[in-house]
Amino acid sequence: MSELPQEPWDDLSADFCGPLPSGDYLFVIIDEYSKYPVVEIIKSASAQSVIPVLDKVLSTFGIPRVIKTDNGSPFNSYQFREYANNTGFTHRKITPRWPRANAQAEAFNKPLMKNIKAVGIERRNWKQSMFQFLRQYRTTPHSSTGISPFKLMFNREAKTRLPSVPRKQTKNDELLRQNDEMSNTLMKAGADERMKTRRSDIQIGDHVLIRYEVKENKTTPSYDPVPHVVTNRKGNMITTKQNERNVTRNSSFFKKTKHQLQAADTADEEEIPDVPTQKNHLKIPEVRDCETHTSRPTRQRKQPTYKIM
Repeated sequence: MSELPQEPWDDLSADFCGPLPSGDYLFVIIDEYSKYPVVEIIKSASAQSVIPVLDKVLSTFGIPRVIKTDNGSPFNSYQFREYANNTGFTHRKITPRWPRANAQAEAFNKPLMKNIKAVGIERRNWKQSMFQFLRQYRTTPHSSTGISPFKLMFNREAKTRLPSVPRKQTKNDELLRQNDEMSNTLMKAGADERMKTRRSDIQIGDHVLIRYEVKENKTTPSYDPVPHVVTNRKGNMITTKQNERNVTRNSSFFKKTKHQLQAADTADEEEIPDVPTQKNHLKIPEVRDCETHTSRPTRQRKQPTYKIM
């Protein structure tokens, strides 16, 4: 029997399952403290395939103190030994021909392979069934600890379809929220000052122009010259309509049309009367009666000044 480690993800056990009928292998990693399993699907059991997958797992959960494996070919290779030295964990190999020394991984492989065999008989997707099995295994209290692996690993209960009581906030949660709010406020203030942002006054019903995301060439205008009508606004998300086309963008993509900007500038001025002023009044010529005589005037006859003989 092995002594329980001091903390989660300190001592790990690793092993292989397979090959499966699909030709894949299952690379199984078990945390000996929480009994939390990680299963990765790989195409080959070579060191070239195992090292990148193990590196991905360690980048997610952190570097352990010890990783215990059997004496398989990938773990006996020079590449794996160099990887362990460069990463910073101790690689401990069990006694050859004695799999009981790696009991954590070996014990988990039995129900895992039983699930995959049952799925093969039922002709279902074995990968999806394996993920369902892992979700249930991680959230079920373990027989040796009485606590679920997920709880021991992450210090919280996983959300499942079963009803649960909301978790109470702790002092760490309050401090975390205060620090996060302060950091977000400083970042927003700096970004607003750098980008010279101003509050958008676009409302539902306004006519706006939308900015092109990609310009075809340098002569293309920055905004679509055909105006859109604002139909909805939710925070900084604005939805407009042009004919039968709806467009949803951030408020920074829109600006009011020139007509509306001029109307907004003159909204506070006095109302201009409809009757034109005396200065710009146009004189309309008087229309004469259509019955007036329009024929040519007759010539006046005068008597001659000479005497008639």
